[in-house]
Amino acid sequence: MDAFDVDAAMQGALGAVGQLRLSAAWVLRRRHHAFQNAVRIVASKLPAVELSPRPCAETWFVPSSAGAIQSCLGLSLRESVLGVARILQHEPVSGCGRSYESGRYRTIWLKDPDVVQIIDQRHLPHEFVIEDVRSLDEMSIVIKDMHVRGAGLIGCAAAYGMYLSLRELSKTSSAKEVRERLEHASQQLRATRPTAVNLRVGVEKVAKAVESVLEPNGGSLEAALGAARKEAARITDEDADFCRRIGEAGADLLQQLYERKKASASTPEDKLTINVLTHCNAGWLAFADWGSALSPVYAAFDKGLPIHVWVDETRPRNQGASLTAWELAKHGVRHTVIADNAGGHLMRTGLVDVVITGADRVSSCGDACNKIGTYLKALAAKDNNLPFYVALPSSTIDWRLKDGADIPIEQRGDEEVKYAEGLCEDGKRRKVLLTPANSSAGNWAFDVTPSRLVTGLLTERGLSEASEKGLAALFSEADRT
Repeated sequence: MDAFDVDAAMQGALGAVGQLRLSAAWVLRRRHHAFQNAVRIVASKLPAVELSPRPCAETWFVPSSAGAIQSCLGLSLRESVLGVARILQHEPVSGCGRSYESGRYRTIWLKDPDVVQIIDQRHLPHEFVIEDVRSLDEMSIVIKDMHVRGAGLIGCAAAYGMYLSLRELSKTSSAKEVRERLEHASQQLRATRPTAVNLRVGVEKVAKAVESVLEPNGGSLEAALGAARKEAARITDEDADFCRRIGEAGADLLQQLYERKKASASTPEDKLTINVLTHCNAGWLAFADWGSALSPVYAAFDKGLPIHVWVDETRPRNQGASLTAWELAKHGVRHTVIADNAGGHLMRTGLVDVVITGADRVSSCGDACNKIGTYLKALAAKDNNLPFYVALPSSTIDWRLKDGADIPIEQRGDEEVKYAEGLCEDGKRRKVLLTPANSSAGNWAFDVTPSRLVTGLLTERGLSEASEKGLAALFSEADRT
């Protein structure tokens, strides 16, 4: 195939896709038809071509000009589309979604302009279910009823919820109507789950992106939709990238722990293992990809470090037993599910080397709000002189908040405490009552671990002391928005 034909195929692909931002996994998984056809033509003609797309370029931009691709990836238009062709011929680059049976998945993606798709996590670990989300109301239910959960992921979901809210407007809607719709969507989404700051940030960033195009483009709905879609995709890609970088920094930390353990232990090296204890689920299911607390585990495991994870079941919704265990099993990481109250005993008897959790909101002074029960783990770690790290992308830091005591703590229905649901021997899911029917139950979803109990905050920019000074060393004033 000569250069002219290749360029023509690329231009056709760009014309069909416009400003849509595609991950390599998304191309493999959903394959926007016009783009797929153009790229497959290129791929079919290049069986012997050796391309070297940058391995860190986990997301392929498909904007409307070669200049934009060059500035984003440092690759030419030709190289970029040929790189995607290479991906279609082989496996997608590392980090672009997780493998599961028929494909590789992130936790949320745009199927087509009208439909956002998610992995409905209520069905895991026994069923893998993809859910279509078509409206603001549906996305609000998805977040509130925990079809998706985790700080990063609900931020991405809220951003796409803002986009879907605009798709419900008529094509003749004015700039005033667009603004009113976004304000309504913002209030509705922010009311779904009050604790995680990522949700608020996702909503605000999409609203800001839309506002920036309303006046210059005459207030058209088309411009607003394009801006909302691009910003939701950018937030999702950034979330995945930040979590990947957390993994890189955290893997180095685990390697150092391993070297210290090896130097001081009498155990033969082939039997040495780093034992990590984690609470709730802060893996790729809680974010767009990779995760926060589990990202270092995956990165270290992939480098060959012997890792074992103690997985708190995490009552009452059992995110550890259901989701973290499922993730680790899929990745091949050794793990053991434990009752929530077992962690202190394991620490005291020397069976834990490090505790790593995620967070739903962190104050500017380093107080960390995470799933209920995290505070108890931090106290036990402190009493046993064990490192307690909180892993989080910077989007989870609430720069406006100094004291973790001011974080609003979500309280959920008592049925989550009183009932348990699982797979029965006949293969059917059932819910059973655990308590006396007339007993009341309290269900606080989160607690706050004060910074004095946190050894360090593990972010996409590296390890920070859990303090205002420590965070300031990594994030400038301009970063704190």
